[in-house]
Amino acid sequence: MVDSTPYPPWYGSVFAKSSGVNPRAEVDPELCVAGGAAMQAAMLQGHGVETVLVDVTPYTFGTSAIGEVDGVPTPFMFVPMIRKNTPIPVSCTESFYTVMPGTGEGAGAGFPGREPAGYQEHRDR
Repeated sequence: MVDSTPYPPWYGSVFAKSSGVNPRAEVDPELCVAGGAAMQAAMLQGHGVETVLVDVTPYTFGTSAIGEVDGVPTPFMFVPMIRKNTPIPVSCTESFYTVMPGTGEGAGAGFPGREPAGYQEHRDR
């Protein structure tokens, strides 16, 4: 059994009251998603599609590195790699160097952030 929407009927009135914006009900979001998936599948199969769908990253994604924030050395420097609103899918490759002699390759961690010390911002959540 498939229901037409995951939202209870009272959701629209609660949304309108809390946001001050009346929700628009003339467009079915499930049909939009299904139509978008169908167009994306057609594009991947090589069929001509006049409409181009673009999804974007909601955040800037990056990693941490040793750097300076306001002239102060910090081990938690946020290095942006994929900027907010970049069309996806996307990939990024960056090279980093070690600060300690004899240190080999290592794995990095990516996270969303906004501030130069974004790692600390993410870690404190």
